[in-house]
Amino acid sequence: VPAPDAMARLEATYQDLRSRAAADDLEPETYLLAGLFELRELDRVERLLADLKQDRPRNPEAVLLISLYRKAVKNLREARQ
Repeated sequence: VPAPDAMARLEATYQDLRSRAAADDLEPETYLLAGLFELRELDRVERLLADLKQDRPRNPEAVLLISLYRKAVKNLREARQ
């Protein structure tokens, strides 16, 4: 069970990482995806993946990240059924 402030801490850390990272650096988004997935915020994971796909359609790292997380979300949703 996550701490009550887990989401707020995740978002604050993400904002801090994003503010210090280069525009093409995917580390902040990778951190946010991992945290959201761990907290089982699957709808938010999917929204972030859609944003990444729209914002970085030709970035091979983003394409790989999107593919891996889409598969992980799909597998988790199927396991819940």
